[in-house]
Amino acid sequence: MEKAMTPLFGIGYRRPYREALLARDLPEDFVLEIMGSHFFSNPLDLAPLVERFPVVLHEVMGSLGTEPPGTFDDAWLERMKKVVQIAKPLFVTEHLAFTRSASGADLGHLCPLWMTHASKDALVVRVKKLQDALGVRVLLENIAWPFVIPNADYDEASFLRAICEETGAGILLDVSNVIANAKNFGFDAQKWLDSFPVGHVEQVHLAGSQLHRGFWVDSHDSRVDASSYLLLDHLAKTKVPRAVIIERDGAYPPLEELLLEVARARSICSPSENDSRHNLSNQEVRMP
Repeated sequence: MEKAMTPLFGIGYRRPYREALLARDLPEDFVLEIMGSHFFSNPLDLAPLVERFPVVLHEVMGSLGTEPPGTFDDAWLERMKKVVQIAKPLFVTEHLAFTRSASGADLGHLCPLWMTHASKDALVVRVKKLQDALGVRVLLENIAWPFVIPNADYDEASFLRAICEETGAGILLDVSNVIANAKNFGFDAQKWLDSFPVGHVEQVHLAGSQLHRGFWVDSHDSRVDASSYLLLDHLAKTKVPRAVIIERDGAYPPLEELLLEVARARSICSPSENDSRHNLSNQEVRMP
């Protein structure tokens, strides 16, 4: 099992938790994932958080898959630079997707990429440019697929591997998105992970999902389900990620409930000698 650094465990920062986070004592391995764009209007508002916790920055507005490959929204990139200067994040993470058309129209959704050689080459250019501009390593996140584009040159695993090898980027593995995709498209999540380039995985997302009209969606508005923890356990046998984040974007519970989910993830990735990986073997859990 690969263990390069002491892993960190935490939550996605949302403003309702600000006072509670700053007021309480939290473990030394606690980390915050912060949406950079939430602080564009006032980057200095980050300072009290950065003084207390290690930070990873997450984004949804970079639209890495938008063509042409050499361009970014200049205003977005300049604002991100200012946030990075204050946050000093371990990583900047963005989705393997596009959210903006070449003409600049906001699509309002994480749209999957056609994983062709041309698309890979374009992603390589954009990832390199983003890393150079921000001076921080970028991690690419797998999305929950609304659909799969056929006749691709790569599957998702080989696509991400190729991009990481050519850019030095890493992977943010959204375990719960893998579970949703497995349910929706009928594959075995553990076997999928066995073929995934886990050596490039630096961070993990865990989140709740909902069944909507027969389709599982990454709603981020409920507890992490048992199958996601089980897949994290399967990953941790090979690679313990640098950071594990519990995501919640709605139906916010008290902070204490999220911290219990953080503790469960910690026990899976950092089991004590007398701990049976959080007793996962005693749970009646079926993987998709």
